[in-house]
Amino acid sequence: MRRRVATGTSPADGRHHISMALTAAVTLIASWFAGTVYLLMPTLALRCLRDLVRSKRPIIVPPGFRWWLAFLGWSFASGMQLRAPDRILAFAYRGLMYLAATAIFVWLYNQQRETHKVESRVSSVILGFWLALVVGGLAGIVFAGREFTTLFSMMLPDSLGETRFIRDITTARLSYVTRFLGFPAARPTAPFAYTNEWASNFVLLSVAVGGLALSRMGRHRGLLLGIAVAAVLPFVYSLSRAAWATAILAAFLGCLGLLKMSQVSPRAVGRFLLGLLLVVVVLTRLGGLIDDRLATGHSDEARTARAGEALGRVQESPLIGFGAPLPPESGVGPSVGTHGQVWLVIFSSGFVGAAFFAIWWGCVLWRCRRLRNVTELVAATTVLVALAQSPFYEMLPFQLGLLMTLAALAFRGPECRNVVLFNPYRGSF
Repeated sequence: MRRRVATGTSPADGRHHISMALTAAVTLIASWFAGTVYLLMPTLALRCLRDLVRSKRPIIVPPGFRWWLAFLGWSFASGMQLRAPDRILAFAYRGLMYLAATAIFVWLYNQQRETHKVESRVSSVILGFWLALVVGGLAGIVFAGREFTTLFSMMLPDSLGETRFIRDITTARLSYVTRFLGFPAARPTAPFAYTNEWASNFVLLSVAVGGLALSRMGRHRGLLLGIAVAAVLPFVYSLSRAAWATAILAAFLGCLGLLKMSQVSPRAVGRFLLGLLLVVVVLTRLGGLIDDRLATGHSDEARTARAGEALGRVQESPLIGFGAPLPPESGVGPSVGTHGQVWLVIFSSGFVGAAFFAIWWGCVLWRCRRLRNVTELVAATTVLVALAQSPFYEMLPFQLGLLMTLAALAFRGPECRNVVLFNPYRGSF
């Protein structure tokens, strides 16, 4: 007779979890329709800062956080050399997102008196964002290439609205229709601006949903698993090979972590991986699409050339970089220092800034090395997958926000030595 393991989730808790997740999903989709989806993180960060100020308690951080603060300081110092308005705008946007992710981390880390409540809310928001991605992805396939002019984009002055980047992030676009495989394929984007951003977020959020949200679904787990199967369709249609590869990496790392924690048996892991393969390749008609994409390089040469140019040109300013990406020497194609967080950090902040950035994530992984709970497993897996994606995708804005959120949850605990970042009673840092 098999023993049933209690999950600790009552039906009422499961319904509340789903209700909060749906609220988060509707919020994300509504902000996408309004053209303000990229203002969500700064808005949330402002609320976090307000709560920190109102609490009137010392603001604490983990010891390794100084490396993240060093990266921020070095990045802002590198931006002092910028003069061109478009590069200042790009620098300000990225700087705002870095600060927003920092504020979210600090707020979450300081909510140590309400650990269970905070983790439950975080898992609900993560589930809601994941659901919004699935809905947007499926809609992008059904309504291929459809886009809408948002209210926010109509309110922008012409000088901003005509900038391609601003136009992209304020337009509600369901998908891009590409033909580089020889036939039209709808690559989903909603609720974001770009397909690769959608695919990267989908992989990272799927890891977090599987680890944090699934256990809180109660009787509705079957529904969530059904949605996950449906999500395979837009994920494959994204044609994002790096996302496909890192999804496999995430499944492998997750299984290894669960085996180490003695949460599952090797036989269960084998059945899971086999079932995943069957769903993607055999039981669907997507296997041919995957083969076609793997056989088509498409952007390989351009990516390699852009990365090589970034490493070559940064030798002119190896310590502080260039503050922001620069146009390519050929004058054709995306800016140098984009299309990958690795190249963005190295080119914009130099090798010193990149070292600070890498050491911070090394501190997060070191914290999670023992895998004492599922939160540490999710944080470690998500960070490793994001680092594997970093040569191909940027982390800004939502991926970084998710990573800092999971890092804050992983660092919390009585055994972590706290460092006082700001003491309101002394008025000093």
